[in-house]
Amino acid sequence: MIHSVKRPRTRGVIRVLMAGLGLVVAGSLSACGSDGNDDSSGSGSSPESIQAAKDFIAPYMEPATEIGVKTPLPAPPASGQTIAVLTGGDQSSTAIADAIKEVAKQVGWEVVTIGFKQDQPQTVVTALEQVLSLNPKPVATTVTSVSPEVWQSVIPDFEEAGVAIIPIGTTGIEAQPAVPTGDFLWGGDTQEQRGEQIGNYIVASSGGKAKVVAIDSPDIPIFGKYNEGIKKALDACAGCSMTVENVSTKDLFTNGAATAASIAQRSADADWLSLPFGSVFVGLRNSLEAAGRGDIHVTSSSCSQENLQDVKDGKVDACLVTAAKYFGYVTMDAAFRIVQKAELPLAEYTVMPQQIFTEENTEETISDYFQPEDIPQRFNTLWGLK
Repeated sequence: MIHSVKRPRTRGVIRVLMAGLGLVVAGSLSACGSDGNDDSSGSGSSPESIQAAKDFIAPYMEPATEIGVKTPLPAPPASGQTIAVLTGGDQSSTAIADAIKEVAKQVGWEVVTIGFKQDQPQTVVTALEQVLSLNPKPVATTVTSVSPEVWQSVIPDFEEAGVAIIPIGTTGIEAQPAVPTGDFLWGGDTQEQRGEQIGNYIVASSGGKAKVVAIDSPDIPIFGKYNEGIKKALDACAGCSMTVENVSTKDLFTNGAATAASIAQRSADADWLSLPFGSVFVGLRNSLEAAGRGDIHVTSSSCSQENLQDVKDGKVDACLVTAAKYFGYVTMDAAFRIVQKAELPLAEYTVMPQQIFTEENTEETISDYFQPEDIPQRFNTLWGLK
């Protein structure tokens, strides 16, 4: 999710990984009410609204300095517990698992890693069934980027067993006894916030005149929440509009660049293309040029190092990047509080360190984004650890 940037050395990038896509049909979100062909003053995009967009994104153009979690743990975590980690092998879930392992080692917990296939979401159910067969019984298990509709059938079994499910990167699940964190970790509210950041970037960069075509996939609910955030920002821009194209996860993961280029080609009046996460769109600029749409501006969330290189090279306008490892620390924070039967600071879990990278603030490409760099020390303080 990021490129290189003018900032301190970074270490941890995020990416939300999910199922695969196949082109469906375009749904439409009318974001502004103007065709966007006039200049900003004629279109009704006031200088004040453009300045407001610039002010909104200003804090996100610099390295993150804060973490969301502020509430101290009631007591230092006790050793001797087990946590399960489900991973699809993608960059994000691997980074999250690595952070969980680092913290678990520090406090004397065991970690059991169980794999599933991101392009076959139903394999998560099998993985969750494995969790319930573990001995000793784990405190909790993670589930990353898979819709709750896929695995909600096992929730009663987890409630009966007293094992918590901690979803990461999903939406549409309420906090409940077996899922005490609900979708607060990199979930719906967080994704909408991320969309607002990119949406305001588009407003500011376009001078309040943009026709956006955004990619969505019904199989991945957080994409929809991300696009809702973009729409929210564009709603304040009288010279902007937005349409949404739905694609299948198969097309997304097997032919992302060509699929996006085809959408841009069909959307002849669009001058901005919004991608829900960049890693599956490597090589997009070449595909766009081949489709006769080399002129379109591109923004993305959750970018890979290759995407960041594209930003540095001016092939992608902006990428929004988050520290994936941060969610490993948040997961362990939740697990510690579950063991202690302490209240979970759910609202704090929705706030995460992130940054928008553009050609102007990218100096080097990175494989991981990890800002602020003292995330481990900050959590240790909250947990009463040295």
